[in-house]
Amino acid sequence: MTNFEVEDYRKYPKPKLGPWPVWQVPEFYVFGYLFRIVFFVITLPWLFGFALTPLGYFINFLIIDYMVYVGLKKVYGLE
Repeated sequence: MTNFEVEDYRKYPKPKLGPWPVWQVPEFYVFGYLFRIVFFVITLPWLFGFALTPLGYFINFLIIDYMVYVGLKKVYGLE
Protein backbone atom coordinates (compact mmCIF):
# COMPACT_ATOMS: atom_id res chain seq x y z
CA MET A 1 0.00 0.00 0.00
CA THR A 2 1.38 3.40 -0.92
CA ASN A 3 0.88 6.55 1.05
CA PHE A 4 1.30 9.50 -1.30
CA GLU A 5 0.68 12.05 1.45
CA VAL A 6 3.71 10.96 3.46
CA GLU A 7 6.29 9.60 1.01
CA ASP A 8 7.84 11.54 -1.84
CA TYR A 9 7.66 9.54 -5.07
CA ARG A 10 8.98 12.22 -7.39
CA LYS A 11 12.03 11.41 -9.46
CA TYR A 12 14.77 13.94 -8.92
CA PRO A 13 17.06 14.94 -11.78
CA LYS A 14 20.48 13.35 -11.73
CA PRO A 15 23.33 15.81 -11.17
CA LYS A 16 25.67 16.47 -14.06
CA LEU A 17 29.33 15.90 -13.30
CA GLY A 18 30.90 17.41 -16.39
CA PRO A 19 34.12 16.25 -18.04
CA TRP A 20 36.78 14.76 -15.76
CA PRO A 21 39.43 17.46 -15.36
CA VAL A 22 36.85 20.10 -14.38
CA TRP A 23 34.09 17.98 -12.83
CA GLN A 24 32.07 19.03 -9.80
CA VAL A 25 31.50 16.77 -6.82
CA PRO A 26 27.73 16.40 -6.16
CA GLU A 27 26.47 17.71 -2.82
CA PHE A 28 25.48 14.28 -1.54
CA TYR A 29 29.03 12.97 -2.06
CA VAL A 30 31.21 15.77 -0.63
CA PHE A 31 32.04 14.06 2.68
CA GLY A 32 32.86 10.74 1.00
CA TYR A 33 35.01 12.49 -1.60
CA LEU A 34 36.99 14.45 0.99
CA PHE A 35 37.43 11.34 3.13
CA ARG A 36 38.80 9.35 0.19
CA ILE A 37 41.18 12.12 -0.88
CA VAL A 38 42.57 12.60 2.63
CA PHE A 39 42.84 8.87 3.27
CA PHE A 40 44.51 7.85 0.00
CA VAL A 41 46.67 10.94 -0.54
CA ILE A 42 47.85 11.66 3.01
CA THR A 43 47.02 8.89 5.51
CA LEU A 44 47.79 5.71 3.54
CA PRO A 45 51.28 6.80 2.37
CA TRP A 46 52.04 7.96 5.93
CA LEU A 47 51.00 4.57 7.36
CA PHE A 48 53.41 2.78 5.02
CA GLY A 49 56.21 5.25 5.74
CA PHE A 50 56.34 6.96 2.35
CA ALA A 51 57.41 10.58 2.09
CA LEU A 52 55.92 11.99 -1.11
CA THR A 53 57.18 15.01 -2.96
CA PRO A 54 54.75 17.73 -4.03
CA LEU A 55 54.67 16.18 -7.51
CA GLY A 56 53.95 12.79 -5.92
CA TYR A 57 51.03 14.24 -3.95
CA PHE A 58 49.66 15.87 -7.10
CA ILE A 59 49.89 12.69 -9.19
CA ASN A 60 48.37 10.65 -6.36
CA PHE A 61 45.54 13.21 -6.11
CA LEU A 62 44.89 13.02 -9.87
CA ILE A 63 44.74 9.22 -9.82
CA ILE A 64 42.35 9.09 -6.86
CA ASP A 65 40.23 11.92 -8.29
CA TYR A 66 39.87 10.07 -11.60
CA MET A 67 38.98 6.82 -9.85
CA VAL A 68 36.29 8.55 -7.78
CA TYR A 69 34.92 10.23 -10.93
CA VAL A 70 34.68 6.95 -12.84
CA GLY A 71 33.18 5.21 -9.80
CA LEU A 72 30.48 7.86 -9.41
CA LYS A 73 29.56 7.65 -13.07
CA LYS A 74 29.32 3.86 -12.92
CA VAL A 75 27.51 3.40 -9.59
CA TYR A 76 25.00 6.23 -9.88
CA GLY A 77 24.60 6.06 -13.65
CA LEU A 78 25.39 9.73 -14.10
CA GLU A 79 25.71 11.23 -17.57
